[in-house]
Amino acid sequence: MHSPSDALPAACLNCEAALTGPFCAQCGQATSTRRFTWGYLLHEVLHSVWHVDKGVVYTIWEMLRRPGHTMRRYLAGQRVQLFKPLALVLLVAGIASFLILALHVEVLPEMPARTPAERHGLAVSQVAMKYLAWFTVATLPGFALLSWGLLRRLRYNFVEHFMANALMMATVMVLQMLFLPLLRYTQGTPQFGTVYVVENLLMPLYQAWAFTTLARGAYQLGGSLWRGILITALGLLLNVLVIGGLAELILRLTPH
Repeated sequence: MHSPSDALPAACLNCEAALTGPFCAQCGQATSTRRFTWGYLLHEVLHSVWHVDKGVVYTIWEMLRRPGHTMRRYLAGQRVQLFKPLALVLLVAGIASFLILALHVEVLPEMPARTPAERHGLAVSQVAMKYLAWFTVATLPGFALLSWGLLRRLRYNFVEHFMANALMMATVMVLQMLFLPLLRYTQGTPQFGTVYVVENLLMPLYQAWAFTTLARGAYQLGGSLWRGILITALGLLLNVLVIGGLAELILRLTPH
């Protein structure tokens, strides 16, 4: 066993292979390993937070600026600067869920529920809003299937479409989060409906643009455009079915 120290060892402390550079050629561990101290802990915390923040912000910014190019770039192997899609979509979904609950945003705050059917519809809508981010993540395989089926000339397999859609879905949820403070602020006012409509128009417009620019890698503008619009339209239908179905299921399983 090797004791930790600041001196550079002749052999890897992890696999004991001979060292010829800053990283072990066998297992990839760094040559330099320091003892755990308060200074080391502070450095690691700051480095970890900065690395995650930098990667997330850069990835979202690139997806907002040029989504198709960014998705193709990631799938082509240029991944050092971009945050991992699955980690990104789960991180964003967690933050979005927290904000929805913390801000107490309701989609239909003023809806009168007189009949049992109206009360049930209101209850389903409230459940859907409460778990909106995670229900949205549940639609990811469906979106991947749609883009894989309609963008076959890109020659990406299903899992690659899944990763590309994870990047897109994370960006969509970030855009939705930007509207949450506005929805909370205007809740109960005439302006609420306007903000809600603008949000629900912006999301599919972004998705259609993203799918269209992704398709430009293999299709002409016209073919890219109708495919992007069709994937988005079918995706909206998928959203309604999946989110509504999951909300209904949770409502039925929840004791009253």
